[in-house]
Amino acid sequence: MHFFDQQTQILAGYTVTGKALHKYESNVFSAPIFYAAQSDADRYGKLYKTGATIYNRSVAQQPYYDATLTALVAVGGFKND
Repeated sequence: MHFFDQQTQILAGYTVTGKALHKYESNVFSAPIFYAAQSDADRYGKLYKTGATIYNRSVAQQPYYDATLTALVAVGGFKND
């Protein structure tokens, strides 16, 4: 989480050394990261605020898988209670 909190943009995948694999964003990759940041917003406030914008994007303009995963994360689909 600390690594992602330091990034100005979350791209679609990274190597274990922190090198970006792609030059584009993908909700499939970033939505779970932003969800995790939300669970500790005091510590990862910058990342949480950055991530809030992905939930405002129209799902109609996203690929099906991206839109589905974003919707699941937005409603807490990965939360283990």
